Amino acid sequence: MSNSQEARYQYEHYRYCYDNGHQEYLAHAKRCFDFWQGKQWSEADMAKLAAAGRPALTFNVVESLVRAMKGMQCALRNDVMFAPVQDASAESSKVMDAVWLHIQQRNMFDHRESDVYEKGLIMDRAYYDVRMDFNSSLQGEVKITSPRSQDVILDPAIDDYDPYTWPRVFKRRWVSYMDLVAMFGKSRAEKFKYPSGSPGWFDYEDAFMSQQMGNLPYFAGIAPEDDRSVRGLLLLEQQYFDYKRKDVFVDVLTGDFSEVPESWTDEKIGAVLAQAPDTTVMKKEVKTVRWRITCEDEVLHDEDSIYDRFTIVPYFPSFVDGVAKGAVGSLLDPQTLYNKVSSQELHIVNTTANSGYKIKTGSLKNMTIEEAEERGSQTGIIFELDDINQMEKIQPNQIPPGHDRISGKADAIMRNLAGVSNQGRGFAREDVAGEAIMANQAAQDINSASWLSNLHRSKQYLVQTITSMVQNFYNEPRLIYINRGSIYKPQYEEVAINQNVEGEVINDVTRGKYSTTLVPSPSRSTMSEHDFKMLMEMRKLGIGIPDDLLLELSPAANKGKIIQNLRGDSNERQAAAEQAAAEANLVELKKQAATAQKEEAAAMLNQARAEKFAVEAQTDPDAAYVEVETERMAIDRQRVDNDYDLGLRDLALKERQGRANTAVQLTKMDHDRDTARAAAKEKAAGAKKPGTTPAKPKKGANK
Repeated sequence: MSNSQEARYQYEHYRYCYDNGHQEYLAHAKRCFDFWQGKQWSEADMAKLAAAGRPALTFNVVESLVRAMKGMQCALRNDVMFAPVQDASAESSKVMDAVWLHIQQRNMFDHRESDVYEKGLIMDRAYYDVRMDFNSSLQGEVKITSPRSQDVILDPAIDDYDPYTWPRVFKRRWVSYMDLVAMFGKSRAEKFKYPSGSPGWFDYEDAFMSQQMGNLPYFAGIAPEDDRSVRGLLLLEQQYFDYKRKDVFVDVLTGDFSEVPESWTDEKIGAVLAQAPDTTVMKKEVKTVRWRITCEDEVLHDEDSIYDRFTIVPYFPSFVDGVAKGAVGSLLDPQTLYNKVSSQELHIVNTTANSGYKIKTGSLKNMTIEEAEERGSQTGIIFELDDINQMEKIQPNQIPPGHDRISGKADAIMRNLAGVSNQGRGFAREDVAGEAIMANQAAQDINSASWLSNLHRSKQYLVQTITSMVQNFYNEPRLIYINRGSIYKPQYEEVAINQNVEGEVINDVTRGKYSTTLVPSPSRSTMSEHDFKMLMEMRKLGIGIPDDLLLELSPAANKGKIIQNLRGDSNERQAAAEQAAAEANLVELKKQAATAQKEEAAAMLNQARAEKFAVEAQTDPDAAYVEVETERMAIDRQRVDNDYDLGLRDLALKERQGRANTAVQLTKMDHDRDTARAAAKEKAAGAKKPGTTPAKPKKGANK
């Protein structure tokens, strides 16, 4: 098959997927996106209403509901934890946790995940695209992006959420000659420098789009003879599974196997077999990802993928038998009803105030009929008539009963479908009990639980893909840096992976099988005042809640600066208190060691003397009696001396402990004073702000 035939073959596969589901999805996604951004009236309806002089109001409730659902996702974030399954340990799982945290922080994944969640709610589908990026480092780093939902084309045969079960996935982009130079090099892109038009077998829609790209506003200034920056070239990227007979490493003990990279030489394979004597190489049919990229009628890339999985990871808020569904699609009709009813209500009010008059011909004295048409609705207008009965105001149509309640029903329907209540958004009435508000908020979390559950599922598929990339590409010694703390209380950590120490690889991330679990990790900005008060009560009960943690979770302004000042001013005092406590502990240890040594020496001496007395008693009993009494008196005298020495040391220890306790008390007093000063400064700064009025003293207060 020639190059052009392969490109056409790929294009026909793309058009098959496009015409059997994606084209219909694009129309639906555009309407949902338009409603979210506020374009909720069609141009035809707007023209008709303008011609009739009627208003067309837009109250974008859809956007506010999506924003509330995104806020719930931010408040209910979670984190990934690895657990060993095979050829791994608890320590290696902690290393994988650190690697994931490093990748997450480099890619600002929290924001990326929220963007994907919002796209899925609006347009039913959203995607991650995870690949190795070698632009900033020759070792490569995992890079996570989120392509446009409209640019990812799914195969109509897809019926499972897991992308590992998909037959293929397309990604299309409109690119320019300069884009191709950056992606494939100048030599490969030279053919498209001066394009002569799309291939004849292109569909009319794609050919028309290619021709019209040069007419877009941001290309208007480009000369016709230099259109290398015009994105009028259709780039198709297909990832699909294929089965091939390849060399694989096989563990003869467990039966596990992994594919041998095609680029590996026999020497490298032999080195691996030498290090792993329980591993062998054999031929096997393996599931391989094939990667083909075409542009127009040219094949730019057609090889086995360097990855074990598709780089595309989907997020579908709801997914049943290949059909994805988001939140906005169900809100289109209620939003349309709300806008139309609200516009009609305004029209009725306007026509009530300007209903018109019935005037007898020639009866107006101070103005013409044309002037009456222009000024008839003005407040305080005066009509001069020969006879007051010659003019009569037309009675307007009455508002139909129940018309004013339709807009309220439409608003309630939208909130019920979205699962977002006023209480959950913090807009509860003042007469609603606190327990009822909390129960309503808990029910709101249940309403969005299925959408969040699928978001968590997508995150686990993403972690599986990233784990595969880490084990295949993070195969050299590296140092990664992570922050396990927060902005106000950072905990920086350096983790070394794949370190060769005396022939043994420490923190080897290229081996092992792991399972992943998600643990709650809510944003600290969502910590409520109730939770802060709860921590304060726990501290009053004696639970050691650190000062800097309380300040971090408190609603106080400039808490980062307060924490920094607290740490900086108290460093010396804290060091002195810690040194005093350490000295007291050292003295106590020395005292215990000395006492033990004396007791051991005394026991050995008594045993030696007892043996000596036993021998002497057999030869001279009287002399032995005198000797025993003398020794007893010496032992009593030694005991008195020991008690005296221990008493002196005990006094010295108590004196040092007293100094240590005093230092601790002084540290606590300084901390309380600094906290009070900081609070007073904050209060004074708030009182000096423009527009504030100082509180007046109460009557009878002491001057």
